[in-house]
Formats: sequence, C-alpha cells, structure tokens
Amino acid sequence: MTYSNKFDTLITSAREGLFYCPNLAQSRLRRLSRFLADNRNAPFLLGVEMPKGIYKHKPHSEETKRKMSISHKGHPKPPKAYKFPKGYIPWNKGKKLPQYSGENSFSWKGGKRIDSKGYIRIYQPSHPFCNCDGYIFEHRLVIEKQIGHYLLPMEHCHHFNGIRDDNRPENLMAFTNKSAHHRFHFNPDNVKPEEIIFRGRKNKHSQKNY
Repeated sequence: MTYSNKFDTLITSAREGLFYCPNLAQSRLRRLSRFLADNRNAPFLLGVEMPKGIYKHKPHSEETKRKMSISHKGHPKPPKAYKFPKGYIPWNKGKKLPQYSGENSFSWKGGKRIDSKGYIRIYQPSHPFCNCDGYIFEHRLVIEKQIGHYLLPMEHCHHFNGIRDDNRPENLMAFTNKSAHHRFHFNPDNVKPEEIIFRGRKNKHSQKNY
C-alpha cells in the first residue's frame, strides 16, 4: 500500500467515525493526500527535506504588510545578550568582600530582619545552623540561651499566642520533632513529656504537669 492510499484510508476512517480525528488534523490529512495524489511517485518521506506547500499559510496582503511596517517603526530590535569569552573568570569569584558585607553593607539594618512569614531573623554567621545569608530565627536563639545548647534542625519551636515576632521566653516552646509540634496544635495532651525540650509556661488547656 502506498503512502497516498494509507492517508486516503485514514481520512475515510475519520469520516466514518472509526477513530477520533480533530478537524485540524483532518484538514492536514486532506492536504497531504492531495499532495500525494499529484506526486505519487515522489518518495519524499525517504528523503531529508519535507514537502513544500502542505503547511503553507496564506500570504499577507500589501495592506497587512504596510500596517506591520508602521507598527514596527520606532521599535528597534533588542540587542543580543552579551556572551563572555570562553575561560572568562569574574573578578569576584571565590573572594570574600568584608568591606561590602555585614555592617559595611549599604542595606545593613542592624542585623535584624522580618521575613515574609513574619518571623524575626538575626544575623549570626557564626551559628552552625544559620542559613546561607548568615541569619537564624530569633526564637531559636532565645530558646538556645534558655536551655544552654543548640537546637537541631529537626527540632521545632512553637509560639503560645500565635504571634510570630513575640519571642519572649514565656511565649515559646520547643519540641523534638515536627510530629510533636503538629499534635500539640490539635491536642496539647497528646504530647509525651520526653518530646518537649523547652516550655516557657504551662499550657492552660492541659491537665498534665510537666
């Protein structure tokens, strides 16, 4: 069976509803079938180049070309992105610039910032669990000062009154893991004493005396 017959069969099957074929696909199949009907001996599918004229769109009219030319006036082509030559090394690669960082930075705000979630972060680049910018949560620092050692990354903190920037010791609590913190939100009595690292105050809703 030739390629033309195959496409004729596909179009006939689509018309008879033997399989789903969108209208756009049917239109392309019909155009390809007409091309094959006129060029039955052209084995273009075995070559490199695709057939011309099958996907050809209607050319723009002179009026459309004129309007496009007017709309493009005053809008120069954007410059090509600058590409650094191969082997180029930036001048600041691997260099620490203390004269432009920390307290010497133009954006320095006393080493204290409030993130998008409302938590206060303190600039402590020497802390073993600080982020890449050298900041750590203030509530973790307050609890660490109370218990005398660092909190591990898997240990979670809790604010009793729900105010995230109220980091008084009596408003804070620390758990050994995320699961204990999650259970405390739903049922304070569903937390074991050994899962609590620090409690700033006794929970009013709990009957247990930790």
